[in-house]
Amino acid sequence: MPTPSLCTCIPIAVYPLVPHTSSRSSHFTVRQIKNPNGHQRNGLHAMIRAYAKFGAELTPAIKTAVRLNPTVNADIIHKRDNTTGSVTTYPPEGNDYEFVSPVQIGTPPQTVYLDFDTGSADLWVFSSETLPFQVNGQAIYTPSASKTSTRVPELSWKIAYGDSSGAAGVVYTDRVAIGNVSVPSQIVESATWVSSTFTADKFCSGLLGLGMTSGSSVKPNKTLTFMDNIRDKLQQPLFTANLKHVIPGTYTFGTINGSEHIGDIQYASVNPDSPYWEFNATGYQVGADGPAVVHNWTAIADTGTTLLLAQQEMVDAYYAQVKGSGFDDAWAAVLFPCETDLPDWSFYIDGYKGTVPGRYMNYGVVNATHCYGGIQTAEGIGFAVFGGTVMKAQFAVFDLGGMRVGFANKVLET
Repeated sequence: MPTPSLCTCIPIAVYPLVPHTSSRSSHFTVRQIKNPNGHQRNGLHAMIRAYAKFGAELTPAIKTAVRLNPTVNADIIHKRDNTTGSVTTYPPEGNDYEFVSPVQIGTPPQTVYLDFDTGSADLWVFSSETLPFQVNGQAIYTPSASKTSTRVPELSWKIAYGDSSGAAGVVYTDRVAIGNVSVPSQIVESATWVSSTFTADKFCSGLLGLGMTSGSSVKPNKTLTFMDNIRDKLQQPLFTANLKHVIPGTYTFGTINGSEHIGDIQYASVNPDSPYWEFNATGYQVGADGPAVVHNWTAIADTGTTLLLAQQEMVDAYYAQVKGSGFDDAWAAVLFPCETDLPDWSFYIDGYKGTVPGRYMNYGVVNATHCYGGIQTAEGIGFAVFGGTVMKAQFAVFDLGGMRVGFANKVLET
């Protein structure tokens, strides 16, 4: 089964290059609060979305589940400065399925709610140019209402996923601000078309990619991410993610808050040829007292994916310790009796052990008796994905200056 190709290490043209004139003295925090209009995505939707995102063909098991499972949308079945500041973010009602944050675009500022996504590199948004029947209550960006917007006619963008979902449109430069830090000429991708999978999410207005600039979908030239444009304004060219289970968490840009983690941070170099925060892990463990398995494997840290997707041997090893668990054809996933106590799961990076408690490995109820497991197979994707299942249990550092990702354990409130 084909795996997505990663970017090769070749020079790319980048447009536009925003001049960096400020000293490294800024930092700010994005603080989360609950989304009052929560949009939940069940496990099968989350799996399909992950495969689509990474350009991987759906496995035969997922294709079978799409035919068997009535919860799947019909369209999915048939389509493929010296400042500090804070801003709130909203997780959806009920569980940790998606996080969005208010972002201000334009002059005067227009507030839209974007998914902060370390697994992509585009800042795209529903807009006044989106086809009206594809807008379903989302806050939109209106370029004509901004004094600082400029159309870039030579550029366009298109995100096409393997399940035929996606978005496409035209390109502007405009002022973009998060907290008290702004970019005067950030590339903003205005959607003229979005697929129904995005239309269905009434609260999310698009994505703010925090991956590598090499992953930009803008053509014919790559464009700098928001993080690349603010990196020289920051005290340190990095950001941290302290996501949590159900309760609010934070993103912090420009500094590492030592009170948010326990012990030292373990760093791993990221692959410079990848558009993702891709790193190597060295082992895993099932249960607090289970044996540590030495195993070299590749993973990415992705705040825009909800599940932990891992190699089949790890999935099998985990559910071998879960009484009553089994693969369900209608969900293309391993389910387990909801009353079952789940074991912890841990990963190793050299001597560091990062732990996800068993209670975080429950992705949600699927019927009267069974729940969806938070770890599932990454078959066909080509690498493991540390999505929300892991990210809400770990303090994570995304160091653009050092080209490395870091993890530390932390106090877990729930």
